[in-house]
Amino acid sequence: MKFVVITQPAFVRHEEQWIKILFDEGVDFVHFRKPDFSKAEILSALKSIDENCREKMAVHEHFEFSDLVGGLHLNRRNPQLPDGWEGRVSVSCHSLEELRKHVDNVDYMFLSPIFNSISKQGYKSAFDHLMLKNVLNGNPCSEKIFALGGVGLNNIEQVRQMGFGGVAILGDVWQRTSERRIFVTHIRKLIDILK
Repeated sequence: MKFVVITQPAFVRHEEQWIKILFDEGVDFVHFRKPDFSKAEILSALKSIDENCREKMAVHEHFEFSDLVGGLHLNRRNPQLPDGWEGRVSVSCHSLEELRKHVDNVDYMFLSPIFNSISKQGYKSAFDHLMLKNVLNGNPCSEKIFALGGVGLNNIEQVRQMGFGGVAILGDVWQRTSERRIFVTHIRKLIDILK
């Protein structure tokens, strides 16, 4: 299974160092999502991140900085790719219909919310898990579908059993940045389950 980490929308102290640790530990992609950051703040933050890391990153805002990263993420705020884009493309989906609409045009899709969100208050699970298991298991497109929303160490095995091709995690990871050892240990536990 693929492992994506989405950044906190707010400023995170030493975020470039945490992102490097994520990649050093084996995370596949990091999505840089800062909806309230200005262009200048986005540019400054991206340039502070190691260039080798940025190739495995995607931005959700300010696609004019697409030359700094390897992926772009489409969502309701930014539904259109820039002309000539040839890098990775991902998209946010909130229904099976949206998955069907995008499956042939993207590298992977986030389906959410699978569980009650950790980082967004009031963002509740929207899917019947047995139904998802029936839809995903044996479906060749399931490799492109990543579970998002409330995914963490306590339910990642359940996500695996549902048949998702990957996970996208936010709150469960960023709650552990108080100490490097705690952060690394947690990431390693998640990766061990995803193998």
